[in-house]
Amino acid sequence: CGNAFTRAFIYNSKKNTYNILGTLGGRDSRAFAINDFGQVTGYSDFATGSSVEHAFIFKDGTFTDIGAVFGSADTLALGINANGQVAGHASSNTFTRGAFLYDNGVFLFFEPTGIARDVNNRGELVGNFAGTDDGSGRAFLYTHGARLDLGTLGGGTFARANAVNNLG
Repeated sequence: CGNAFTRAFIYNSKKNTYNILGTLGGRDSRAFAINDFGQVTGYSDFATGSSVEHAFIFKDGTFTDIGAVFGSADTLALGINANGQVAGHASSNTFTRGAFLYDNGVFLFFEPTGIARDVNNRGELVGNFAGTDDGSGRAFLYTHGARLDLGTLGGGTFARANAVNNLG
């Protein structure tokens, strides 16, 4: 449907209500994670008619466009921990791309071909990074400043880690 749009929202099960979050100025937004303090992370179209998407943190009615520092590059936020650290991915034609940890205004990029999908309260991230052009890829755990290759399962060609608990 050409008139359809997507909006991130928060559902309150106790009140059976939905809080639609809006966007960063574009048509669509998507929420991917929420922490125990009500901080929501996801990504939104940056401007009407633009295909650029920016990662955001939403708290107490306010969007923070954490992807703005990259201008026209896409940034996607996929996980958030209790400390407000965000796991995600940025794509640009510069060295600032790939899997990232966002922490209090600072981006740490650690895997240029990767996507960080979740972060625990210890700041450990999981996700996947690309292999070769054959569609292969491998799961990773980023901990103590190093990316650990978790490999694939059962001899397959692709693996992805989607979540990590506080035990790692």
